[in-house]
Amino acid sequence: MKCKEFDLLIDYYLRGELGEKKQEEFEEHFFSCDSCFLNLKVKEKILNKEIHTTTNEKNKLINLILKPAMVLAAILIIFVSVLFINNNKTKNLNENFIKIVNNEDIPVYMIKEQRGELKDEEIFDKAIEYFENKEYTESLNLINKIEKQNLKINFLKGICYLKLIKPEKAIKEFDKIIKTMDPSYYDEALYYKSLALLIINKKDEAKKILKHLKRMFSPYALKSEIILKKIN
Repeated sequence: MKCKEFDLLIDYYLRGELGEKKQEEFEEHFFSCDSCFLNLKVKEKILNKEIHTTTNEKNKLINLILKPAMVLAAILIIFVSVLFINNNKTKNLNENFIKIVNNEDIPVYMIKEQRGELKDEEIFDKAIEYFENKEYTESLNLINKIEKQNLKINFLKGICYLKLIKPEKAIKEFDKIIKTMDPSYYDEALYYKSLALLIINKKDEAKKILKHLKRMFSPYALKSEIILKKIN
């Protein structure tokens, strides 16, 4: 039985005018179709005619009424849980090193140099402009429009994520550079990765990187020594 036919037979059913076979088809349908079941109950109340309601029917009706409330409650629980998790994540971040990152003057001039050819140089230059204006989200949005990725882009994405205090994402970008061992951004990637690690309280890993940089003939050797002194 289809819903349209069911709707036409409701009045006959409520008046007890359906034949045995048709009544069986009718009842089989409303037990398998939620909308028709509710439609039947609404019309029953309108006609103010009580019909025999089995325990299964009552349970079905209760479940249908409660279902939206349960869904809403579930959504609310999920929403509260996400807020709780995000708040805990924020609390677990190291505020001291967040301040250091916020105050860090990252020299973007070095990524303006020709360290890797880019097809979409105009888009990249605009992304740099956004970065210089501290519009890091806008910078990322532009970078992500560039199809062909290279170390130049990885580095800019990394420092944007770092400035947005998204250390895990920043680390992923810096790791792409570090794995290549390419000298173009190797020292920089190590240094800024260490800051990202310190934000998420991975001090031992950060110390290892900073001590390595301190021993290197690198412009980041002195900066690494300063950060090492700030680590408790």
